[in-house]
Amino acid sequence: MDGLPTQTAGMRFRYKRALSAISICCGIGFLWCMYQFATIQDLSKYERAVGDIRMFDVPGPHFFQSINSISDVLRVPHSARDSNPHLLRTALQRYNAYTQLSVSDPDHFFSVNNSKIEIQLGPFQVGDTLKVRIILYDNIGAPIATGGDHIRIWLRQKSTKSNVNGYTIDHGDGTYTGVLTLPWAGSPEVIVSMGNTREHIAFFLNTTETHGLLYEMSSQFISSDGKHKEATKCSPLFEGLSGCHESSGCNLTEINYGIPWFCCQPKSRHLDCNDMKKIKCSDETNFLNTDMITVSDVRHVKFPPIKIKVSEGKVNSLQSPPGTCYDRPRADTWEDSIPAGYYFHNQWVNLHCSPKFRSGDYISCFRNKRFVVLGDSNSRGTFVQLVTMSGSTYNTSEYTKGDRWHKLLEAHNKDLNLELMWAPHNAPLFVKDYQGLDTMRSVGSWLDEITADRPIVVVIHFYYHLTKATIAVYKAMVRDARKALLRLWKRAPDTAVFIQGPHSITYTSVLEPLDYLRRCHGQIWYEEFKGLHDRIVYLDWWDMTVSSENVDVHPSEDVQMDLTRVLVSYLCPSH
Repeated sequence: MDGLPTQTAGMRFRYKRALSAISICCGIGFLWCMYQFATIQDLSKYERAVGDIRMFDVPGPHFFQSINSISDVLRVPHSARDSNPHLLRTALQRYNAYTQLSVSDPDHFFSVNNSKIEIQLGPFQVGDTLKVRIILYDNIGAPIATGGDHIRIWLRQKSTKSNVNGYTIDHGDGTYTGVLTLPWAGSPEVIVSMGNTREHIAFFLNTTETHGLLYEMSSQFISSDGKHKEATKCSPLFEGLSGCHESSGCNLTEINYGIPWFCCQPKSRHLDCNDMKKIKCSDETNFLNTDMITVSDVRHVKFPPIKIKVSEGKVNSLQSPPGTCYDRPRADTWEDSIPAGYYFHNQWVNLHCSPKFRSGDYISCFRNKRFVVLGDSNSRGTFVQLVTMSGSTYNTSEYTKGDRWHKLLEAHNKDLNLELMWAPHNAPLFVKDYQGLDTMRSVGSWLDEITADRPIVVVIHFYYHLTKATIAVYKAMVRDARKALLRLWKRAPDTAVFIQGPHSITYTSVLEPLDYLRRCHGQIWYEEFKGLHDRIVYLDWWDMTVSSENVDVHPSEDVQMDLTRVLVSYLCPSH
């Protein structure tokens, strides 16, 4: 392919446990040691203070650095201000550094068996902050000397079904500080896991930046008389179309509602670019190799848990603040600190606001409204919960697992004069069977058809499907949504808008580096929607799904309902 075709519709064209080696001076005269960091070696001569965190500069050979070219940006520490808000604002700045990272020797990949944890010792009380130092080593026992890995930390107590997410600060030198709020009294475990290594991220990004997609997709071209059909390879990246029979292809960006979409030209003389009618994906990919599998194999590998004791102090558990979610400024939801809340006896406790409404209050809140829920199957989950909460009846066939779900769903409650709809976003949407373009449309296309005859509530979520494509595609989707909302507000100024953020997925077959990509997605929403934060609620779903240790692409119905209740608490006033 010599060049990009003109963009016109139809044109061709291991963790060695630091605590286990502690000989804590247990004599009465040495009780002060209980407040220090436990370590397997004397690091005091390397200590320096960074705020209220004790840091250690451990000398030694930096083998990984000698083998790979590490961008300076991966050596820049993240400040607490960068890491404490629920969105890490430097993810996109690291994007190019990852794509330029040279990964060559598995000996220097992260090893959970060789890596170490140093944990602050108690006693602890409810409301305290626990800090954990994480030091990464590679497979030959050498310290990893640069940053860029994404590490998770959370607290759990299985006996009471209590969990809370924390966050980590990347110091840019292979060391990380994990930070946890201790919201309940008991004997919880501290869990640390490797979300994504920088090698994993590098392999993945280079794949999508080369081919446009992780998995192959195709479009089906159908002649106007229906007699001729042909499928060809497609990608949101023109340069990713290898193997086309001609040097030209079809630029179908306009047909795909402005989101980049290119396909090989059909071979049949009875078909041309304007005949594209359907899209689907393949389970197979030619883009993965053994190196990709090797670097992704350590994703979500856990360090052995560390049990701590938390006493009551003044309270037994942290409570929601007195201010209601309904009265909370919308802009504050874009700046939320971690944790957004926690599970206590399997009940979600919101730490940012109080959902003060009785079970029946939201029924009256739903009256005379139109809910428009757009995106992927997890936004469909929100739609299903709203239908259940409102006691609505489906106009279309009700979704059941196994059915083709990529179609418009509608429901209503006549007594409440309530209308609800859900619709999927446009390509790239990874559907197993060919799906018509009439059902896969952009957020802008759907919103432009909404009738402003009653108060409108818009919920938007697209995430997992788009983690298989380039960041440029995601950004284009978000920009389309912004423009559409501005048009909608002109017709219906009181429209309430909710952005449903990314969620945790740890299913073994998921190869996408979601711990990194969700930060990219969050940053894109934040930056592209500047100036509109005061009009939109950003729904953090990451803390809820990490702390509940969600595995599947679709969180459980209970967790989905918890998120929907948070949404409703911002929408509905208390009585």
